[in-house]
Amino acid sequence: MSRGLRAAGLLLSTATWYSMFLFAAGAPAILGPLFFNRYGGADGSLFAFATAGVAFLTRPIGALVFGRLGDTVGRRSALISSLVLGGLSIALIGALPVERTIGALAPMLLVGLQLVHGLAIGGIWSGMTLSLTEGAPPLSRGLIGGFVQSGVSCGAVLANVAVFAATSAFANDTFTSWGWRVPFLVGGVLLVAALLIAVRLRDAPAPPEPARRRGPIRSVLRRPGRLLLAAGLLFSANAAFYVTITGTVEYGVTELRLARADLIAGSFIAAVVGVLGTLGGGALADRLGRRPVVILGAVASAIWAFPFFWLVNTAAVELVTFSMAVSGLASALGYGAVAAYLTELFDRRSRYTGTALAYHLGAALAGGAAQLAVLELPTYVESGISWFLIGASALTLLCALALPETKPVSRSDATFARLREGASPHSSRPNSSLRR
Repeated sequence: MSRGLRAAGLLLSTATWYSMFLFAAGAPAILGPLFFNRYGGADGSLFAFATAGVAFLTRPIGALVFGRLGDTVGRRSALISSLVLGGLSIALIGALPVERTIGALAPMLLVGLQLVHGLAIGGIWSGMTLSLTEGAPPLSRGLIGGFVQSGVSCGAVLANVAVFAATSAFANDTFTSWGWRVPFLVGGVLLVAALLIAVRLRDAPAPPEPARRRGPIRSVLRRPGRLLLAAGLLFSANAAFYVTITGTVEYGVTELRLARADLIAGSFIAAVVGVLGTLGGGALADRLGRRPVVILGAVASAIWAFPFFWLVNTAAVELVTFSMAVSGLASALGYGAVAAYLTELFDRRSRYTGTALAYHLGAALAGGAAQLAVLELPTYVESGISWFLIGASALTLLCALALPETKPVSRSDATFARLREGASPHSSRPNSSLRR
């Protein structure tokens, strides 16, 4: 298996999700004080977190727009277009005037650029996932997808570290003047680096002309049941991830009075464990199948839902870190198998649209609900959020049980499946997705 494929998946994904999680990581320290100061401390932070969540609204729209482009023109074209849009939007946020300079126009522009950024994210995930997994050996597709998924944890921690470093390195006046812009401009640079990687990826063969005339969006929407079940595969992992990474840090700072540095260190450890769990989930998906691993992750997250918050509420940093790490591992197992699973659930002619729409619908519903749950942490941490996590896990479990297993049984089955889709039987060579 090509090391190039694995490295490309990790780097592309890390750059993408750094830019996405930067909003949540910077909400209390940057967005609230600088763009929503008129509303005061707690209300300003609330509006800042809401702004961080508006990207969920446009991610499914981006999935449709770039999905159609990816299925009719090519994977690489859609990926490059969405990366350019994402890089421009995050860099422009780093150049925005703040509220004290232009008043109410500042938060309006911030929200608008965040919506544009969500639109771009809606196209990036499927572009990088399909560009890598479709060119990977089918019997190793789970692990390649695991490398793509592992960038989520890396990006989240990198975003938290960047915000913490900026707030710690600059004096208050310097930070307010220009220091806060550094993490966002770094996000633009990272997406430019991702763009350079994407340019080297080989494009998948275009679908035959009759298939293209049918329209990928129409083809996906003809099977709404499969689309919704595929979206449900993301519920457990997304809910647990957002509550663990975003919610625990803010809850620990505001309610338990723990040091943010200690909590970020804990989230870093949890993310490292999550990366290993994601890679392990991808590797297990190649051995056991996609569906059993998704089920395993959902069940593990449900079992840990109550112990997670019992340990967090001890306010002991070591126990909080341990709790986050176990939660990260549980959610990562199923998440590592999802990239390969979604790739194989949809026909090649509408795969970009199907995978993008399923992934971002699942993320919008589960992630958006988790963001709302995070805002209620001080009130419902004892029971409500635990039941929320159990409910999300149960939904993922039911969706996985209703969907077929897609793992190729043998190399001959994998070759036959590629021929049936119109691809070359030799296009699964390890290096076939990277230009030399």
